[in-house]
This record gives sequence, structure tokens and C-alpha cells, in this order.
Amino acid sequence: MNQRSDSPTTEVNRESNSSKPELRNAPRSSNRRRFWWLSALGAVLALAALAWFLLSPVRHTSVVSAQREFLIECDFSRFRQLMVRKSPTKAIVAHGGMKLIHETIHDVKMDASKDDRPILNAIRGRSKVELKAERTLTVELNDPQIETEQLTLSQIANIDADKLAVRTTSIGEQKNVKKYETTLNASSNDKQTLIRLTIDMSIEIQVPRFATSIADRRIQQAAEKGLVDQQGGITQFVIDHADESLILPDLKSKP
Repeated sequence: MNQRSDSPTTEVNRESNSSKPELRNAPRSSNRRRFWWLSALGAVLALAALAWFLLSPVRHTSVVSAQREFLIECDFSRFRQLMVRKSPTKAIVAHGGMKLIHETIHDVKMDASKDDRPILNAIRGRSKVELKAERTLTVELNDPQIETEQLTLSQIANIDADKLAVRTTSIGEQKNVKKYETTLNASSNDKQTLIRLTIDMSIEIQVPRFATSIADRRIQQAAEKGLVDQQGGITQFVIDHADESLILPDLKSKP
């Protein structure tokens, strides 16, 4: 009668064979861990490179524009007279947080051919004389985003019997101010005066790369606020002289 028996040698072989998969899996597990560590390190390095790219400072030119229209409770003839005789530039500039420190008039041209009674109409505030004036302004700024403390501007005014147009532009590039231009256009609107203001600016600033759009929005808001300030300055200027029956030239208007 034959009996089957497991010898010690057979058991050892079984144990040896059963341990082989574990030995074979050990290198795979080690490789897998190494792969994940390398992947994590690569991700960290990629994020660091992206952060450096986004946070690195760049020179960015912000180009913005804005416009604004409003009505003044003042007929155009009187408004025209105020603008010509009272030189409102200082008051308007001051209302916008700037200071007029110098003004030079270069040329003034007058055409009275359309006015049959220029002296009488001038006294009555109904002058039809056409006027063109050119001057240079220097204003003092208080804006941390603008590198220059003073800005030199060229201003041209064309004033007719029924409309007024003033264009003010920066003279060339002045530090980080690449362009600065404002316009003021006024015309009659029944017994009121319709005023339209515009501003165009190009300013170069240094900001983190990711913040260029944020800087654009802030400068856009500053441009819009500048027009609101101009409106306030013009309105207050008219109010200050509303009770004057005879509007005389302001000989003390220069700073």
C-alpha cells in the first residue's frame, strides 16, 4: 500500500516558489514610487516656473480712453464769454488734483468779420468774434503711477459764435507718459450749454506680468475719474461767476 508523503524538501521548494512573486514585485513597487516622486517634483518645478513667469515685472503700456457729456445751466453765449475772459484753466486743473504752475501764450488770432458791432456785442456778451489761441501749460502732478512730477502741455482753442473746441496734448513723451490728450467741445443746447469731454492716455508702467489687465482697469478708472473732476471744475467755475452782470477779463488769472 503506497502512501503519499510530503518531504521537507518539497515544502522548502513550495515556500521558495511562493516567495518569488514578492521578489519580482519589489522592483516594480520601487519603480512606481520613484515615478510618483519624480512626477511630484516635476509638478512643483513647473508651478515654480509658472509663478516666476507670472510674478516677474514687465514694462507694460496701458492705453485707455474715455468720454463724458453733460449739460451746464448756462446759455452758450455767456459760457463762451466766461471761457474767454476768465481763463478757467487754473480752476479746472486744480479740481482734477493738479496744479497749474506756468502758462505761456504763443499766439492769439481774432476774426471780427462776422460781427457788425464787435465792441457793443462784446459788452453785451453776444460777441461773434472768432478766436484762435495757442499756449503752453506746465502742470504739477500728484499721481504715483506717473513718474514725472510735471507735465508740459500744448493747448489750442478755437472759439466761434456757436461752438467752442479746446484740445490739450502732451508735448512728446515725458518719462512714462507716452501720450496725454484731452478735448473739450461745447455748443448751445437751447438755454443750456452741452459739453463733451474726452481723454486719451498711453502710460508705461512696471507691474507683475499677471497684473497687466488689473493695471489697465485702474488707469481706465483714473481716466474716467479725471473727466468727472473736469466736469466738477467746469460746473463750479460757472457757478462762481453766475451772479456777475458784467464779465471783465481776469487779469490775475496767471499763477
